[in-house]
Amino acid sequence: MYSITLAGHSVTVIQILGIAALLLATAAFLLSVSRGRRLALKKSGVTEDFQFQFERMAQALERLADQGASRLMQEAAQRSARNAAESPKRASVAEAEATQTGRIAYSMPGR
Repeated sequence: MYSITLAGHSVTVIQILGIAALLLATAAFLLSVSRGRRLALKKSGVTEDFQFQFERMAQALERLADQGASRLMQEAAQRSARNAAESPKRASVAEAEATQTGRIAYSMPGR
């Protein structure tokens, strides 16, 4: 069986795997225990003031985020309206060229 010599001691692969499994199990156990603990603050005037201030900050951040998103949506709507207004012009020009030359236009602008 394969073994590694560390500091004068011979350690097998099975021993290394066993130690790794033990460390993994310990980490999983500690993680499950730590998630069970919650921090609870007693209600007081100070904690309620903190909560009120944090709510105001969160609402302000949401408004800022919504402004950027609504601005982007408004620009996209304006762009699509501009494109929709231009596409009938492009289509009519292509149709006029096709009827003048007697060819069928294979491209479909605006689609």
